Amino acid sequence: MGERDVRHGRDRMSVTERAGQAGGCWSGALASLALVELSASGTVVAVNERYCELVGRSAGELVGRSPVEYTHPDDAVATRALIDAPRRSARGVRQLEARYVLPDRTVRWVRVSVSWCPEQQRTLGHVTDISDLVSARRRQEALVQHSADVIFVVGRDGRITDMNPAAVRLFGNAAGRPIADALREGVVAEHLAAALRALDSVESGPGVHPPVTLAVRTDAGAVVFLSAIADNQLDDPAIAGIIVNAHDVTLAVEQHAETERHQQALVAALVRTTEFRDPYTAGHQLKVADLAERIGQALGLPERTIAEVSLGASLHDIGKIATPAEILTRPGALSAPEMDIVRSHCRVGFSILEASGLPDGVTDTVLHHHERLDGSGYPDGLVGDEIGLHSRIVAVADVIEAMTSHRPYRPALGLGVAREEVLANRRRLYDPDVVDAAVTVTARPAGRRGAPARRRPAGVNSAREAAV
Repeated sequence: MGERDVRHGRDRMSVTERAGQAGGCWSGALASLALVELSASGTVVAVNERYCELVGRSAGELVGRSPVEYTHPDDAVATRALIDAPRRSARGVRQLEARYVLPDRTVRWVRVSVSWCPEQQRTLGHVTDISDLVSARRRQEALVQHSADVIFVVGRDGRITDMNPAAVRLFGNAAGRPIADALREGVVAEHLAAALRALDSVESGPGVHPPVTLAVRTDAGAVVFLSAIADNQLDDPAIAGIIVNAHDVTLAVEQHAETERHQQALVAALVRTTEFRDPYTAGHQLKVADLAERIGQALGLPERTIAEVSLGASLHDIGKIATPAEILTRPGALSAPEMDIVRSHCRVGFSILEASGLPDGVTDTVLHHHERLDGSGYPDGLVGDEIGLHSRIVAVADVIEAMTSHRPYRPALGLGVAREEVLANRRRLYDPDVVDAAVTVTARPAGRRGAPARRRPAGVNSAREAAV
């Protein structure tokens, strides 16, 4: 053994002893941290027990070696640069995420933080095991990358910063484009205003915003329906963006449209059946549906709600298919038993439609359009808000249309009488907001006088007006 080898052996032993001493200093509160001290040349001078556990090697195996030797080859250059950087610039702590290769060839992800101590000419390192964090991050990345949903991120400047493969497949690579321009180009014309309103809302406030369904044109020219949810994370420094997740609901939209077509066909068949049985009732239902729809619009209801109100109105008297024609058309007042038969049309109609699959608002209208706010209506004697909005609208439309139309047992009473009826019983029998909307939509144009109102014919009882 030469003099150099002997000297190296003495130096190595001395370093090992210092490592043991340092390990003693790194006890107590620091014992849970994986700590390493590197020489100016980048070799290990001292380690503590936690660092040895982390890299799967003893202090004797580590001292005198460079961490680059047990770093994954793909991270070796970056690790070497990290070790050398503090010596060149003493500014703060530097970090790197890298992989250590353990003796059994397994890989452990770590975050290495280093700082330079110029007095000791040493680099101090703190190493954290982030294997679980990296695994979770990779699982999340895989979920995004392999998701069938369209996912993209919009930065602070309003431009698209990231897109997952599903988004790129549908719309091409739009990274770098302003999201507003992408919406104007991709969203179909009738949905564009809703899309831009949703964008303004998302940009104005943090957090998750309500979903919006839009028809958009793909890069290939096809039209698909997407239900998009946006999460504004602009205030989070780690994200600094708006995350948009859009699910393809084209099939659901098409199925819903098909269901609506079937429902419309069903309604048309039922109305036609009523027409064969009683032409007056069929025409009355359609007129009530038209007025109820206009009342719904005046109230500012959503389109879907208005459609349900109109549908319920067009079927509200379907139960009269079971009422004897001689009762429906008989002039004069009806007896109490005959009134009970007429009033049964609400439950009969409900039983006809109960299993039809029509919306609840429609079937509820058929059952409860003769209910009144004070509980004097039928068939259930509901009070106030117990009566659904659909039914409250059709109740007013039904009374106005019935009083302004010719009946087999009396001539038309005129719009003036009908308006007086609902206004006189506003709040007591009829919803005041609905009455106000009905009066508005039935108002005659300015400068035009309507026909004089008829007086209620003698012998026609008010109970029948409410029931038929």
